[in-house]
Amino acid sequence: MLYTSLNEISSKPQIISDFQNNLSTQEILLKYNLTLSELLAILSFYKIPKEQLISVASLHSINSSQIIAIADTHLGNQRENIAYLNYVYQFAKEQQITSIIHAGDIIQSTIGYPKKEYLTPESQIKLILEVFPNYPEVKTYFLLGNHDFHLLKKDPSYINFFNERNDFNLLGMAKSYLTWQNNIISVTHQIKRNKLVIPNLPSLINFIGHRHSLKLYNNTTIAVPTLSDDLKFYEETEVNSPGFLLATIQDNLLSIELYSFQNDHIDKTIILQKSTLETSNNTKKMIL
Repeated sequence: MLYTSLNEISSKPQIISDFQNNLSTQEILLKYNLTLSELLAILSFYKIPKEQLISVASLHSINSSQIIAIADTHLGNQRENIAYLNYVYQFAKEQQITSIIHAGDIIQSTIGYPKKEYLTPESQIKLILEVFPNYPEVKTYFLLGNHDFHLLKKDPSYINFFNERNDFNLLGMAKSYLTWQNNIISVTHQIKRNKLVIPNLPSLINFIGHRHSLKLYNNTTIAVPTLSDDLKFYEETEVNSPGFLLATIQDNLLSIELYSFQNDHIDKTIILQKSTLETSNNTKKMIL
């Protein structure tokens, strides 16, 4: 199961004891059936020092030079577009990109505008298993969003989907972390009913789901566009389209490129470039 508040986790003292007795992060997650998000919330509540939190946050490590970020696929929605999803994974395979981060709302759930054939949790879970691209060499790191949370509340077996394949990795819900070439990166998705306080750790980049529209807040935080036709417009002059982000690190330079699906073609635009050295040297030492 997934927890939404610390009050639901009765084993907190034992978890802290195991952590202080140097049980590994992976062993703790398996022993107590936790996600990385939940463990970080527990450790932060018990005021574990930040350098140790950063070490725990580096559990999922990516060493390749490129990663892809997607969000808000909303499978089962009337405006889903599985062709976009297939394109991304075929693109990853052709470009030999082995890591994709999904910033939440994988599925529509039974709220909003689900298709008539996907009005039950069971039908939507079956849909994911049938249509989600399967390239064993491409690993997907999932963060759960508010629609995923809604489906979990209706059918807790949804969580088992992430154990179906070796290329699936569940980061947690609402907020979590990975390391990429020894840089911490964070992934977030707003869930109002989630009461777990997951610590804010210094990150090279923060990929945000939920907005459905690309937005660069600063040189660290970027809202990932939706990978569906369920578009949202927040500003009158905003140009919005479905798409995905390709991030590259080369020679200590981070470059993020938007791939935007248009009617008959794909636009490519570099939206951010910055030095990876902006991540503090102390943070990198904690990871190493």
